[in-house]
Amino acid sequence: MHAGIMLGALASLNSVSKIPYSDCKDGVSNTFSIVPESLGNTRDEQVDNGGVSYRGYFMKNAHHLNLNVLRKEVLRMR
Repeated sequence: MHAGIMLGALASLNSVSKIPYSDCKDGVSNTFSIVPESLGNTRDEQVDNGGVSYRGYFMKNAHHLNLNVLRKEVLRMR
């Protein structure tokens, strides 16, 4: 796992998870994009690390997360 990217990604998720629901009763919607390689070197690592990040976000009482795992090559093809 690339520590610099994950520290930034996790710091971002942790910040958003701290927003109190009472301050935004219309909801908190966090759309978060990350490249697969930042989650690990193999597909199994990527799935495991993505799942851990996702579960950790909600364990902090966060409300909504749209996690996009994208490769720039795929986006360019469209």
